[in-house]
Amino acid sequence: MSVSSVTEILNAKSADTLVTEQLAVMAAANPPLPVTAYQPGSAALTLIEAECESLADVHTTVGELCASAFLGEAKGDWLTLRAKSTFDTDRILATYTVGSVTLACSALAGPETITPGALVISTPSGLLYRSTNTTSITVASGGTASIPMRAEGSGTDYNVSLSGATIVTPAAAGLSVSAASGVSWITSTARNEEGDDELVTRCRARWATLATAGCGTRDAYIFNLLGALRTDGTSAGVTRVGFLSPPGDGTVPIRIAGATGLLSDADRDYVRTWIATRKPITDTPSIQHAGTAAIDLSTTTVTFKAGFNTSGNRAMVRAAVRAFVDAQPMGNDLVVGMIDQEAIAAEIYRAASGLLADVDMGCGDTTVAEGYVATVDETALVFA
Repeated sequence: MSVSSVTEILNAKSADTLVTEQLAVMAAANPPLPVTAYQPGSAALTLIEAECESLADVHTTVGELCASAFLGEAKGDWLTLRAKSTFDTDRILATYTVGSVTLACSALAGPETITPGALVISTPSGLLYRSTNTTSITVASGGTASIPMRAEGSGTDYNVSLSGATIVTPAAAGLSVSAASGVSWITSTARNEEGDDELVTRCRARWATLATAGCGTRDAYIFNLLGALRTDGTSAGVTRVGFLSPPGDGTVPIRIAGATGLLSDADRDYVRTWIATRKPITDTPSIQHAGTAAIDLSTTTVTFKAGFNTSGNRAMVRAAVRAFVDAQPMGNDLVVGMIDQEAIAAEIYRAASGLLADVDMGCGDTTVAEGYVATVDETALVFA
């Protein structure tokens, strides 16, 4: 018999299934127990249900423990443990969005002094950011001052514009956030915690790095690129890797990108340093930013049903388009990718289910060539 999953051998039973089975055994006993007389809430039935709830927890735990023995079956914390114990590979943790904003003080107020870590600002959607200044910063009356910020939470949800952000603390009249447009305020974008599928991919690629003669393979480079760290021990942000055709002189042309587009030059340089100490002595890796293939949404119109063309719904559609494009892999020399316009439309319909009247796509399909990632300006969408 061919077996492809732990659940084909060991299927954890639910509490309800265990209660049914136990009552059946009791009814078949000699002499039989009067299980049909047990009423809901009775002492006998309550004891049986309590016992089966505990037994169901044991079934679940045993199933998870068995699955953890197999890389393709382990999930969550079990996979984290499996990756560390077998592959000496840690799950990459989520990082925090870091940047700086400009505070402005009206001429009729201030001066205002921001003590270390005292400034907290909030986006219209409720995302919080705290200042990381280590010394007090004073904003003069009628003046401005730049102040460093870090997101209070981790992950890519915080890589957003601070347009419309308000000050939570301190309560200072006349003080406001003068944020740059878009996400230009960010100096270091955040990434999400590495998902199960990503961690499994790195674990499988790990074997190539353990062989002395195999450390120049693509799998070896992918493993090291995806795990590249900054000098402070946080992820450099590489989530997508592409290889151009090698010229045959020992040069390895590599293209990299992150979960939300291109990395910063600083993070690219961290990656270069990381790889330089892990490459074969005969290789000369050339690590560059990926190219970009822009999706033009300026001729795409999203029409809401009457009463649903609100700022919140428009933001939801934009976010869905951005998330879909950012999730696409890099084009490579094996499979040239393509962002299908109908796939974008499907994401829009999925995000605003029941709210839309029509999506008129005018962008056409976008080819994502070798070493390129798709990019999109979701603010170009037209709403009606």
